[in-house]
Amino acid sequence: MESLVNTLCAELKATSTLDAEELRKLLRIVGVERTEEALEMLDAECQVRRFQDPSGQYFYQVMDTDNTLYYTLHTATYCTCQTFQTEV
Repeated sequence: MESLVNTLCAELKATSTLDAEELRKLLRIVGVERTEEALEMLDAECQVRRFQDPSGQYFYQVMDTDNTLYYTLHTATYCTCQTFQTEV
């Protein structure tokens, strides 16, 4: 699954678009609700920054439209956001 996510991310970064097949793959991986939320954040131009800790682990810092910071790991399904805390 990580390989598929990396491929989708590379495509999105290179072209700033996802075709219908890539979108279907993303929907299968994370579901409709999470995909919609992620796309809304991109449309709102939320800030996303990728960091690497000394051990080599990547994580992301996301600032939403209310300037709230969230952190999520690159290789795990974890996030500090309220949705993850209450719904996952």
